[in-house]
Amino acid sequence: MAEIETTKVSAKAFENEEIRLDGREYDGCTFRNCTIVYGGGNTAIHGNKFHDCKFRFEGSAARTLQFLANFGREGGEMRALVATLVSGTFPYLFE
Repeated sequence: MAEIETTKVSAKAFENEEIRLDGREYDGCTFRNCTIVYGGGNTAIHGNKFHDCKFRFEGSAARTLQFLANFGREGGEMRALVATLVSGTFPYLFE
């Protein structure tokens, strides 16, 4: 599979801005009072700091979250499946 390129942004400070993650890689940036928008495209974030930011999910990212939320509300096996997916994908959140 061909790797899709992203635009790299390094060591930059953002304040009171809407920041789109799709198609960008943020490394060592600071975000203060920003709205961070993710639509499901390629992105990478490394060593950034977020202060008083809001997050908004659009497009395929929003649909994926809605899908997982719907499964989680089903209870029983479906809730356990979502918990396993999340904890297996993001183990560092549960350390």
